Amino acid sequence: AVVSTQSTGEKRAKEQLQREEKNSKKTENKKTENKKTESSKKTESSKKKRKLSSDKTSTESKHHKPNSSEVLPSPSQFPKKPQSCYIILSSDGEVEKSRYHLTVFVSNLSYSATEDHLNETFRTVGEICDIRLVKSPNNKSRGFGYIEFHTRDQVMAALDMDRVKILDRPCYVSECKEKDRNAG
Repeated sequence: AVVSTQSTGEKRAKEQLQREEKNSKKTENKKTENKKTESSKKTESSKKKRKLSSDKTSTESKHHKPNSSEVLPSPSQFPKKPQSCYIILSSDGEVEKSRYHLTVFVSNLSYSATEDHLNETFRTVGEICDIRLVKSPNNKSRGFGYIEFHTRDQVMAALDMDRVKILDRPCYVSECKEKDRNAG
């Protein structure tokens, strides 16, 4: 038989020490985990706050509701059609200054309207020099264009055709004027 040199009390004390060490390690681990959890919660909370404030700002700017103190124009104050046009074209398609008085601006066109539709409608006025339908970079109509005539009388006759229907839409015909580039 092996005789133990340790007394029962010493064994108990040693076991108690081991238990206390385990408990202190567990406590330290829990504290470390709690710190990590708290810091991640703070980070998430600040991210949510930032997101909420940015969402609020973006929706406020998108959906402006007028105050009761703001005065809104009545529908009769809205323009019915452009009164005149101003064109600035690149050097390739630039209109000579002397040709502005022979050009009309045609707007409110259907996006599917073509130069042929304009030609069909306005050839009754007289011979057309040029038709320029303005298109976007992806080659789609922007809903307006310019028609150049040979005489001032033809321009006046074209102006009388204001609100003529092209593809079931009333198109607006107005004089084309040169824009003063020095004006603000």
